[in-house]
Amino acid sequence: MSGEPFDLSVVVTAHDEAELARPTMRAGEDSCRAAEAAGFRLERMIAFDHPTAECRAFFTQPEFDAWRKVDVDGGDLGRTRNAVLGELRGRWVAFLDADDLFSENWLAEGARVLAAAERAGERVVVHPEFNWIFEGGEWFFARPAQDDPVFSPYFFYFATYYDSLCMAPRAAHLEIPYVHRDIPNGLSFQDWQWSIETMAAGWRHAVARDAIIFKRRRVSSLVTESRNANAIIRSIEPMAIDRIERLGKGRTDAAAPPVPTAVEEPAVAPRSDRRQLAAWAARLRLGAIRDYRRLRDGSLFDAAYYARRYPDVRRSGMSPLAHFVAHGAWEGRRPNALFDTEAYLERYPALARSRRRNPLVHWLEQKAA
Repeated sequence: MSGEPFDLSVVVTAHDEAELARPTMRAGEDSCRAAEAAGFRLERMIAFDHPTAECRAFFTQPEFDAWRKVDVDGGDLGRTRNAVLGELRGRWVAFLDADDLFSENWLAEGARVLAAAERAGERVVVHPEFNWIFEGGEWFFARPAQDDPVFSPYFFYFATYYDSLCMAPRAAHLEIPYVHRDIPNGLSFQDWQWSIETMAAGWRHAVARDAIIFKRRRVSSLVTESRNANAIIRSIEPMAIDRIERLGKGRTDAAAPPVPTAVEEPAVAPRSDRRQLAAWAARLRLGAIRDYRRLRDGSLFDAAYYARRYPDVRRSGMSPLAHFVAHGAWEGRRPNALFDTEAYLERYPALARSRRRNPLVHWLEQKAA
């Protein structure tokens, strides 16, 4: 074993849980004991993030004396996990939420996978093979390993295979910190983005066979809030249409050879584009030029994706963004892989009828309101 005092730091993050966490802590303690029986040295920690009085009182009962308590000023689950890293004394870390449950074998099996990877000199993140959602919904998911034949990097355009209740070397979290949520501006799903960024940086995602995390889906959960807000992950380089195929096959970040962007929007719309935009604006009294500038200066419109998805746009000679602003949005065309224009216009039929605001710009304004 290494010179560090612990192999694995088990961190339970707590905010407003009290008696709800009792079965969580029983399951967590059972899993800790199983890992220790398998020969692994464990550090137990409760990370308080602005806890309620009831939460703090519950976790400071004598039955939890074996769990070291720390306070972190995160205010956000990703920031909390980032902040607690400096307090840990294990070379691996497993984050557990205070309202979820874990199979008894999870920590032991995950630690075995990490130990084998460490001996082989591999950079590995481990996930339980199964996730079981309960309470506010009932779903059962199998999580494929990155080298599983069913794994596809294109799946990340729609959802994520993995979540943050994983086990990984502390070095992985130090190298790739969690981003913060920005739900008012439509940005969330930190675990989704972290999975992509670690994979792009060369961390292989594996599974611990027959291990299960039972995830409580509360009505007021962050996942529910994010989905209700139609939030998405940030625009990140590994998801570019000309890079996504390499995701999961080795490093695809800045260390990889640069791949030229297929289509770049000009700083000023070409004269032919400006004429079409102006004509469109005059006929429908739209702020088409304003919408063009707003989307050009942001990161949500993926010109390369649009041009490749709609070859008729390439043939037209019009730049992808100008086409989307003047025509494509009202034809239900997608500005990126994650924004469903057609579904958005169905949600806001008045917007579709008036055509007075580009749907992607409207979405941005709704999130900023």
